Amino acid sequence: MAAPTVPAAPVIGVVAGLVLAAGEGQRLGTPKAVIEVDGERLVDRAVRTLRDGGCRDVYVVLGAAPTEVPGATVVLNGDWRTGMASSLRSGLSALPEDADAVVVALVDQPGIVPTVVARLVERMRSGSPLVVATYGGKQRNPVGIARPLWQDVAAQASGDVGARAFIAGHADLVTEVECGDVADPADIDTADDLRAHRGRRTGSARFEELAWSETPMGPVSLRRRRHPSLQVDVYEAKLGEEFLMSSLFTVAEVELARLGLAELPAGRDLDVLVGGLGLGYSARAVLDDRRVRSLVVVEAVADVIDWHQRGLLPDTVGLATDPRVRLLHGDFFAQAAATAGWDPTGPGRRFDAVLVDIDHTPDHLLHPSHAGFYTEAGLRALARHLNPGGVFALWSDDPPDEAFGDTLASVFPRTQAQVVTFDNPLTGGQSANTVYVAVRT
Repeated sequence: MAAPTVPAAPVIGVVAGLVLAAGEGQRLGTPKAVIEVDGERLVDRAVRTLRDGGCRDVYVVLGAAPTEVPGATVVLNGDWRTGMASSLRSGLSALPEDADAVVVALVDQPGIVPTVVARLVERMRSGSPLVVATYGGKQRNPVGIARPLWQDVAAQASGDVGARAFIAGHADLVTEVECGDVADPADIDTADDLRAHRGRRTGSARFEELAWSETPMGPVSLRRRRHPSLQVDVYEAKLGEEFLMSSLFTVAEVELARLGLAELPAGRDLDVLVGGLGLGYSARAVLDDRRVRSLVVVEAVADVIDWHQRGLLPDTVGLATDPRVRLLHGDFFAQAAATAGWDPTGPGRRFDAVLVDIDHTPDHLLHPSHAGFYTEAGLRALARHLNPGGVFALWSDDPPDEAFGDTLASVFPRTQAQVVTFDNPLTGGQSANTVYVAVRT
């Protein structure tokens, strides 16, 4: 058989999604597409995963259980009894003409999350024509296939072997994408599988992606994983592949609030602003101070606010509903530089404390647009938003930075860089962060 002709680096623009869901679920006793897990049909979950992962159009191949699927185009496969191959061929032939590639997923893998799809899409757009998700180095689903390969993939599929026949015979075209750190590829074939999945979801799951969304800074996700040695649930926020925050390491976030508010006099009602919501530990610690009358939290990613409004983070449940709290979607840094400040209901409003936990350090930024904040001019603009005697506190992942300390001291008459140490259960030793604290006259 002649080798398929594939451009050295195919140009991938539009990526479609394809869910194979035509089977009758013989061992399960009911078609898998219509089974509900956590209040959602498997077919709807698969469609959402593909769409949230970056697929513009999603097509679903059905057979044994024709049904409407919101947000997707249904393709009926009259030959579904012959196996998965006929569904793959039906689906590929139905995809829109402007689709440059497709991510093919199976309906019975509810542990696949949008991050898996996003990784496959990204790798195809980097020039790989055939990408396969792997878990611990083992090839599973989904798979991504560039259009020039569709005809050969369809021709070599047979019975219940879909794209695997083509993949096995063209190892030179395959790019493996490891996804075992974010997803569980276990499929649901039997009632025991379904019970096991539901059991994992109720508290013992190794991994669960709770939320995922695309933002101007990149994809932001919230995930929960079971730490194998500590046997605790760990909640982590990520921006792309970069970790933003973990519930394993919260001491410095709490200390940011404690050290900052400790500089303010007793017996005074406090109005506090926190820049960066994250997992909510700094904001929660602010509310633990009985002097706090009001708390405004400014967060650049609306979905992060949604995590708290939906109660996805057990350690900070109730933060979003506290009557002292307002969670505002906005650009903290742009608003710090503006005269109007952060509170849209009170332009120019001043605060007793501004506590910031957004960038990793003053020179390791989540976005280049933040750089101006850490200059003398940026800090002077910030100081104008503080009441007399007000406090600015900043978290940093690095040891104290002398240059930034000098810049801080050029604006504020009293400053300190407090090193915060804490136990690191991953290394068995200690780690440290820095909290900068500055007081305005």
